[in-house]
This record gives sequence, structure tokens and C-alpha cells, in this order.
Amino acid sequence: MTTTPPASSIIARTLEDQIAAGELQPGDRTPSVRELAREYGVSPATASKALNQLATLGLVDARPGVGMIVLQPRPTQLLTEGRVAVAARTGSVNRPGERAERISAEDEPADSRVRAALEINTRRAFCRRRVRYDASGRPIEHSASWFPLDLVTRAPRLRDLAAIEEGSLTYVLQTTGRTVGSTHEDLYAREADDLDARHGIAAAGRPVLVVESVTYDDHERPLTFGTAVYPELTRVITSDRQH
Repeated sequence: MTTTPPASSIIARTLEDQIAAGELQPGDRTPSVRELAREYGVSPATASKALNQLATLGLVDARPGVGMIVLQPRPTQLLTEGRVAVAARTGSVNRPGERAERISAEDEPADSRVRAALEINTRRAFCRRRVRYDASGRPIEHSASWFPLDLVTRAPRLRDLAAIEEGSLTYVLQTTGRTVGSTHEDLYAREADDLDARHGIAAAGRPVLVVESVTYDDHERPLTFGTAVYPELTRVITSDRQH
């Protein structure tokens, strides 16, 4: 079953695209809550949530008496090293001070988002690994990785909840002999859902940051699709996500 993103997330993504395309320049005022509510046919509360999601990403800032102003692009604050870089340096994908809780590793029907990312036209089951990362006694990330079943057959440890210290993607590459060609990533904000709340990332309805990534081999065939969800106000740089 395909789920439709909340209206606030759709509005936020549209404004984010306008900022990325230069249609909204640094110093410009975004449409007001009232203007957005009228344009998209939503409540002022929904329009306000959309602007708050942009603020969470550091793209806009509220100015008293003016409204939301587009900010000058600035370097993103690095949360921590990427997991592949950590694995190369330490032999483990866990960053210092983190604890990983592996939640599930099982075959599940893939929704349209997963099927599109992995370029599968028919509904099939994939092995999904869910992991929650904690640091200083609180959740800092929960993630899910999807692999085609033909890869899982050749890399059976993906089905086991035991830790894959070198990282699941590295393990797949070592097992199958395939190599990474490129990774496409998307970073956006949305409202936390029940799953985010259950993992302690954020209360339902609060903004969260989401990183989605598709990793391709050197023949441009998708290897894995992953998502990682972070609490609001987190800033991340990602170039090598894996779970």
C-alpha cells in the first residue's frame, strides 16, 4: 500500500526545490503561512509545519516582523564520520560511543518507493535490516536497508540479526564480487510518524531529518536502498551511508 506524504512535507519539499533551483534566493522572504495555506488549500497549522521543517534543515530563519527568510547556504555541521569511513579506520561501522540495536532482518513485501529505488517493476519481497543507534543513552538514528533477494541468497548473513562488523554493504560486495559505482542521496525533512516515535527519535508530528540513499554497482545496477531518520535540529553530511 502506497502512503501519501503529509501535506506539510509536500509543501516543504516544493519550497526546498525552489531554494535549490535559485527561485528563492538568500535574503528572500518565503510565502507567508497565510499565502501557503491559501495556495495549497491547507490549514495555517499545516503551512506553519512546512516552514518549520525548512527551518529544521537550516534553509530559512524566522525574522520578527518580516517572516521566514531564506538563509545564505553555509557548510553543514557534521554529525559524525560516515559509517564506511569509520569501518575503514576501525573495522566497525559503529561510531565511537554508539550502540547499535538490530531490530529485524526479514523478507517483506516492498512498497512502491523501495521498488522504484531498486528498479523492480513487480511487487517482490526484499530483506530489510532495521537498526537503531543510541548514544549517551538516547536514540540518535534509526535506519532500514533493503536488498534484492538475489543478493540476499548470495549473502545469507543479511538474514541474521548478528552484527556484520564490516557493514552490510561491504559484506555484500565481498560476497558477490560486485563493486560500488555511485551513490545517490536525498536529504529532506518530514513529520515524525509512529515508527519514529516508537524508536524514540521524535514524537509523532515533530520534524525529523531523513536521508535516503541508493547505491549502484559499476554497471549502474542498484545494490541497496537505505533510509536513516534523525531527530530534529541534527545536521548531517552523508556520502557513504550503509546500515
